[in-house]
Parts: sequence; C-alpha cells; structure tokens
Amino acid sequence: MLWMLVIFVGIQFGGGLYEKLAIVPLWAEVPGDQVLDQMHTTDMYQAGRAFWPFVSVPVACAARKVIAPGQAGRVRL
Repeated sequence: MLWMLVIFVGIQFGGGLYEKLAIVPLWAEVPGDQVLDQMHTTDMYQAGRAFWPFVSVPVACAARKVIAPGQAGRVRL
C-alpha cells in the first residue's frame, strides 16, 4: 500500500509543479476582469475538474491505509 501512496503523491506533486511552472504563468499577469477567460483559454479551468479529483481521492485512501492500517470504522481524535 505504501507504494501506491508514493506513486500517487508523486503524480500530485508533478501535476502541481507543472501547473505552477507552465500553466499559471500563462494567466498570472492578466487583469482581474479577464482571468476567467484566460483560464478557459489555457485549460486551467478544466484541469481542476478533470485531473485533481481523480488524483486526490486515491492519495487520501492510500494515506489512510498506510497511517492507520488496523483501524476499522470511524476514529475519534
């Protein structure tokens, strides 16, 4: 299970780094009233709905299995 966590965290890290270095500079200097249009042009708006939900959920599930492998049901902290 640890290997899945490492793989998915690596994918998340790579996706975030790509957005920070390649995509955000395309619309970061745009005036405030044009930001949404520029986000649609660079597909940044679509990435938030197409990529991140499918990467974030497996990381959360794998992290839960790695951090608390023997726990069943709800855990109160």
